[in-house]
Amino acid sequence: MLFQVQYYQNTREYYENLKTQSDEFHLVQSASFVQFLKDQGVTNVMGYKSFTKKLFPKWYGAYTDLYLSSKIRAFIRQNVSSLEEAKVYEQNIQEIIESFRFVVELHMTRLPIFSDTQRSFQFFSKLVEELKHDSIVKECLTELTSISKATIAARIRVQPLHKVYVHHFDYIDAPRMMLLHLLQQLGIEIVLCVPFHAKKTELFSSWKTIYETVSQTTYDTWTCMNQSETGNGSRFASYLDRAIQPENDGVNMRMMNFAYPTTFKDYVDKNVTSLNQAILAVYDEDLNIYTGRSKTKHFYVTTYGKFLLSLSACRKTSTGIQLTYQNFVNMMTSGWVRSGNVLGEQALSLLVDLREYMEGVGTFQDILERLYALTELQEVSDTFDEVAKMQTDRNRLKKYVTNPFRAFSYVHRDRYDITVKQLIDCTKDLARKVNRLLLGEQETRNVVTYLGDLQKIYESVKDAWSDAAREKFERLFSSEMMLQMEFGKEEMFQFLTLVLGKEPNPEDTEQKIYNFDQLIGLSLSKEELHITGLSLNTFPWKSPQVPKFVNHSWLKKCVQHTFTMRNKEKRLHALLVDYQSRQSARATALYSLYHSLAYTKSQVTLSYIENLQEKDAPSIYLSVLQELYGKEIEHVDEAVDFLFEEPEMNEEKPDVSPLQQVPDLIWLDKDFCYRKFFITAAIEQHPVYEREFHQQQVFSTISTLLSEQGDGIEEVQETIFPLFPQWTQALKQNLVETNQVSGLRSYKSYENVYYPKAMHNIQKLWSRYEVTRRYQVKNQYKNDTFQAKEHLKELQNHIRETYIPAEKGHHCRMCPYLHVCTEGEYPVDERD
Repeated sequence: MLFQVQYYQNTREYYENLKTQSDEFHLVQSASFVQFLKDQGVTNVMGYKSFTKKLFPKWYGAYTDLYLSSKIRAFIRQNVSSLEEAKVYEQNIQEIIESFRFVVELHMTRLPIFSDTQRSFQFFSKLVEELKHDSIVKECLTELTSISKATIAARIRVQPLHKVYVHHFDYIDAPRMMLLHLLQQLGIEIVLCVPFHAKKTELFSSWKTIYETVSQTTYDTWTCMNQSETGNGSRFASYLDRAIQPENDGVNMRMMNFAYPTTFKDYVDKNVTSLNQAILAVYDEDLNIYTGRSKTKHFYVTTYGKFLLSLSACRKTSTGIQLTYQNFVNMMTSGWVRSGNVLGEQALSLLVDLREYMEGVGTFQDILERLYALTELQEVSDTFDEVAKMQTDRNRLKKYVTNPFRAFSYVHRDRYDITVKQLIDCTKDLARKVNRLLLGEQETRNVVTYLGDLQKIYESVKDAWSDAAREKFERLFSSEMMLQMEFGKEEMFQFLTLVLGKEPNPEDTEQKIYNFDQLIGLSLSKEELHITGLSLNTFPWKSPQVPKFVNHSWLKKCVQHTFTMRNKEKRLHALLVDYQSRQSARATALYSLYHSLAYTKSQVTLSYIENLQEKDAPSIYLSVLQELYGKEIEHVDEAVDFLFEEPEMNEEKPDVSPLQQVPDLIWLDKDFCYRKFFITAAIEQHPVYEREFHQQQVFSTISTLLSEQGDGIEEVQETIFPLFPQWTQALKQNLVETNQVSGLRSYKSYENVYYPKAMHNIQKLWSRYEVTRRYQVKNQYKNDTFQAKEHLKELQNHIRETYIPAEKGHHCRMCPYLHVCTEGEYPVDERD
């Protein structure tokens, strides 16, 4: 018999009465089970992950995977000639690392290639051969193979160490099995402790399959340590195993269905408040973030973290730094940019307005060229203002009628906290920093050197940072982070992500949502258990696959051709146990659900969340349990916490007499919508267009009118077209040729300021007049017969002090205020 197997029929009773010796060590599968055993007074206990990290600190070091990733990426780029194939391998580097760890922990560093070995396995075999000669990998291999019993005892602080109890492992893959073989080989007695019942083999089928394979014995040779039984969960047990008769099943079960993730969040916030309650889910990370139960916040979610996050998305090529405009905005406003006393954050509002002006930029050079063009556009606008300065003074409305360029949002310097020239200086500062920190595709850099460059840049901007951000970021520069390793771009950013995501003093996270792998321990330690996300796609969970770049058949063949009989048997045995564990996943999942019913002290809640995952539905086992226990499913719909109420109208009519001074050009808006007119006349004083669609119409109108003088369209193409580099030459030409505006020399006047009558095309753009709508102002504007009193009276009859009516229609798409209008009509609304 390879290993001794002991079993118990009542899990709770067995562990609550567990007696231990000082020379024993207890190994369990999950952190929750560790805590449960510690609560029972067991001292020498550890979870599997913590145990292996103690034994092999280099191999399981925090940065070992990063180092392997860097070496694997370099190998791919040097040895894979096909760009397409290399790209696929690079996208699967994490799977390659998992495969490498799998074979190394099997102590297999020689993988023969056979005539039928598939191409990806051949690549992996050559990679393993290359990596095993790397100096750092060699140190890890030595660590894995040369450990002694005394070293193990010292690292886990159990001396003397004679026996290791392995508790409740429902999954044993090949690396775990090889570790058990190693411990036994070093003279440590291994005892496997599992739940089992000799008369309920179907219910315990996964345990029977796995541990008969592990021990290479039949279950009738195992030792029974506890013979009492629990009645709870027996109805479900009888469904899984017909040999079982349900009796004394007092499970307190609740079944729920949440209409949306938001309803689940509301329920959790209001009802799961005690430390004696626990929630479990397959998608635990997503739900923790969504419900706000994740206490720790990564540095990247802060303003300052956006710089590194966006930096990682850029590319350094022979032609320069390639980046998107969104990444540029994120980095500029992240707190990392400073030019003199000007901070990059001050540019946010200007950068937002420039989104469409910057359409198509891909490098810093592109961005700078656009900004230089923008300064020229502002200078042209300034020229118009300067010419009419004596007549307009500081009157915004007069400036507008004499300078049509003021219809463009980005010529208004008073809208922003930064000038375009200051933004150019900040852009140059950002470009220098990105060029310094961004590694090229084939470039590697020592971690210490890289952190030194990063620290110099940080020192230049940290004064404007918050204290919390400074404290978190400066952990990067502690001595323990000074790794003497060289990383490429991808691994360097993974290193930064890993370090900046650590919490030196983690907050209490008892209220978080746990993964299903914590179910066994939590059901023993908590009063109430809520298992959610039970869907067709998640429960029972699918059999886990072996790492992508190996399979059982190939590894078995490699063992047969590589090792001597004694070493061969251990590895073949480990592979067989691995196969059986993976195949037993479904039965393991069903037993885990039974365990939660049988051993949770108070109440078990089972639930499904609709609209959490696409193409999903409730697990069939929710229906099974509903039928077995006669429970009704509680449907929780979206909670309505507020009601919309119509505002009470103030019947008092406002004084509109100040609008008598508004020129008829602005009154054109009243033909379409009272609200649009009021915002323009009383608040903005003239339209300012931020959307590209509107700006193109303004551009075409200005260009068409200006082409009526001087050298015509040729002069416009030479002087005006370059001011709008975001559009192609063909598009600009087409905009002008299709515009039917004319009448540059037909003037109107407003308080002794003369302006082209054609300005109405900029005021209303291409708003379409409907036969059933008003068009009085249009006719009076055209015939110079505007009657202000008549329109003031009409306006006073339609508006109130607290409400200005909006009239939706086709004209809404020409309105610069559509995005803030609650009653406006978007083009998509017209289809309804």
